[in-house]
Amino acid sequence: MSSIKRTARALTKTAVAALAFGLVSGLAQAEPINWRLTTFSPEGNADFRECVAPFIRNVEKLTSGQIKIQAFGAGILAPAFETAKAVQNGIADAGIYFPAFMVNEDPANAFLAGLPGGMPADATMAWIFYGGGRQLWENFRREKMGLHPVVACIGPTEVFAHAHKPLTKAEDFKGLKIRTTGAWAAILKDYFGASPVTLPGGEIFTALDRKVIDATEYVTPSINYATGLQNIAKYVMVPGIHQPTYVYEFMVKTETWDKLPADLKEKLVLAGQLTMIEGLMKLSVDDIDTIAKMKAEGKNVFLSPEPSLVEAVKKYGREWAMKTAKKQADSGNTWMEKFANSYYPFQDKWVAAADIRVVNQ
Repeated sequence: MSSIKRTARALTKTAVAALAFGLVSGLAQAEPINWRLTTFSPEGNADFRECVAPFIRNVEKLTSGQIKIQAFGAGILAPAFETAKAVQNGIADAGIYFPAFMVNEDPANAFLAGLPGGMPADATMAWIFYGGGRQLWENFRREKMGLHPVVACIGPTEVFAHAHKPLTKAEDFKGLKIRTTGAWAAILKDYFGASPVTLPGGEIFTALDRKVIDATEYVTPSINYATGLQNIAKYVMVPGIHQPTYVYEFMVKTETWDKLPADLKEKLVLAGQLTMIEGLMKLSVDDIDTIAKMKAEGKNVFLSPEPSLVEAVKKYGREWAMKTAKKQADSGNTWMEKFANSYYPFQDKWVAAADIRVVNQ
């Protein structure tokens, strides 16, 4: 081998080594992405502890610190119900929000929040990730709001109601002042003659305590217990047929998402999935322990909805959704129809195959 070839080869090896070192060094020295996040939940609230904080920890862990998120509770960067607008307007870089709060803006959001008479958590996760739900969700947010969503949290079945009187039959809701949100608020008003009131989580206790409202649904037993609802309302109705599960989403602007490297996008999705699984398991165990504790304390009367009310919720839930979807489509907005045509066939298939799963023994 000539000296020229040996020199060229040596230079090539040196260049490759230098390039490799430069890339590794560059990665090590890369500035982290810093996002300020707003959410609907006050800092210290159970939703903040069980969803927002774990999601942020998982993002930082899975991205090895390449994405750092500083979270601000409701009212710091934006009011609770303006989380999405704050992200759209650049007041916050990111948000975690409950789609039910946007049902009045576009009723298609009902399918993303957990629907009255809808699927429980396991079926909902299957629909989102393997039944086409995630793709619809992403396309919907991007087209209608200029945002990109990442499913961040999912919860088990909620409490049907904390109330000052029993609520077991359809007629019990006539004229009832009940705090709720989303599709359930519309169904209660249109089909049961109730007077629904939408309040953020931080205002529920006071409203129920002062009897500004007669009843409230909120989240799961363990979260509600931490809020103290069992101390001011005698009756506790379970299970939450109005909300077999609930889902929260993380959101950023589409341009923010599109600029991210592919590996960071994947890690954000994985952080959401991890937070969903961790949160669902933890809340499920906490709820079991909480119900046992409440029954031992003996302050509350536990009641369940009568079968006729269960059937009414299932019937009216789907009837409201299909009627509203048609109305939306007739006015040119086909998104709710798209969700209905995906969600309900998947639910029917899931229910039809119920005999292959052990549900209760």
